[in-house]
Amino acid sequence: MILAGAIAVCFISAPAFGEDGGASQTGNIGQAIAAVAVFALLMFGLGKWAWKPIIAQIRQREETVAKTIERADKRRVEAEDILAEYNQRLQQANQEIEQMKVAAMEEAATAHDDLLREARDDANKHYEQVKTAIEKARREALRDLYDQTAGIATEMAGKIIGRNLDTQVHRKMVEDSLAEIRAHISENKE
Repeated sequence: MILAGAIAVCFISAPAFGEDGGASQTGNIGQAIAAVAVFALLMFGLGKWAWKPIIAQIRQREETVAKTIERADKRRVEAEDILAEYNQRLQQANQEIEQMKVAAMEEAATAHDDLLREARDDANKHYEQVKTAIEKARREALRDLYDQTAGIATEMAGKIIGRNLDTQVHRKMVEDSLAEIRAHISENKE
């Protein structure tokens, strides 16, 4: 094909040289054939020993580049998959952390409420115990007061009966008895 093109160029250009006003120079057909033959040999030699290896090298390089691109694409896809999986795991971990925080807050609130309830129960229990102890002490104090008052009243009655009373003496004895009761009460308070 290349050879046919070279021959056609030689024959087409030969008449063009002859159109210079009657003085045509015809080329030497032998030289044209020799040029075409040299050109053909050169093309054949280049095609066999230069172009084929160059083209083979280019094709091999294209295949290597294509394989490298394919491997890079596969690795990119794998990396994207790993990244997506990592992001999903990270999101799950964040959700779990959030759930754990909520659960911890709920547990803390429950523990707080339990502690408050226990403290109230203990305070109420202690209050009831103190109230019972105070009531018991009050009853014992009243009983002691009644006993002492009865003793004092008995003594006073004995004193009253043992004497003949006029109103001033009677008043004096009541005041003395009341003073003794007050004295006994103040002694018991201390």
